Amino acid sequence: MLSPCCALGSAPPSSPARLCSRRKTGLAEGRSTSASRREMAQGGPSRLPRRPRASAGPTGSGSSGEAGKDACLFPALVAAALGGPADHISNYDVLDTLPSSSSATLQLARPVLGPAARRSGSSTQRVVLKMLRVPCAGGQAASAAQRALREAEMMRALPASAHLLELLSVFCMPSADGSAHVLVLVLPYYPHGSLADELGLRMRRQPARPYSEDEVRTVLRDLAHALAVAHDARIVHRDVKPENVLRADDGHLLLADFGLATRIDTLPQGKQKARAEEERDDTLCGTPLYLSP
Repeated sequence: MLSPCCALGSAPPSSPARLCSRRKTGLAEGRSTSASRREMAQGGPSRLPRRPRASAGPTGSGSSGEAGKDACLFPALVAAALGGPADHISNYDVLDTLPSSSSATLQLARPVLGPAARRSGSSTQRVVLKMLRVPCAGGQAASAAQRALREAEMMRALPASAHLLELLSVFCMPSADGSAHVLVLVLPYYPHGSLADELGLRMRRQPARPYSEDEVRTVLRDLAHALAVAHDARIVHRDVKPENVLRADDGHLLLADFGLATRIDTLPQGKQKARAEEERDDTLCGTPLYLSP
């Protein structure tokens, strides 16, 4: 049976955790990364250089950078950066809790009021509430605020496309114990699950050839279309894998989970461009099992 989870931000227990680290360009760092890749291939741990404190830069977002400065201002920053119609958790009937990950809690819900109900056009339409917890204090507060707001900003900036997961609504609320803010992303629910769910089922039925050549071409076509639309908006996904690809009711595929996505701004020209390229950081993001060579 296919998992009811729409695989937004989640991964199966057997999959390695995704990562995002930064390393300075240079020979020594290149050797370190090569060694890390050898360890990944041998099943060992990935020892990537520690990521320095995040700051607003050429690939960053001004709003998410501000969120990192003071997590207590997070609700106001969400309202200022994302805007849109007001929404609230009381506008939803929560039906079930879906398989979740350490970074997000997923709940199946039905919108009865608010922007998501108006956009779906039916009170029977189900949605997924992706809840990102942002602590009010502590060492992880600033980075959690920055990551959560960046994901919402990336999804809001994406053009409309049949192959990109749509952000129906977004709002902020306090946690039950009052120790954190919770950023809630309201997303469409796809009961057929992810490409990973589908692949696992087919592998059990016909392990020698789970997909025909025509089916593989269709998968690649849909993913290429999704990436082309995102790249035209200067947004890089950085974590493409079967768990982050959803199957729609009509059979086409959608790219989901923009938790590691970032926007690539236009590089400066002339001498400023050369200086920026010398000083830039290389960023290594993704799930180790699916990283390119």
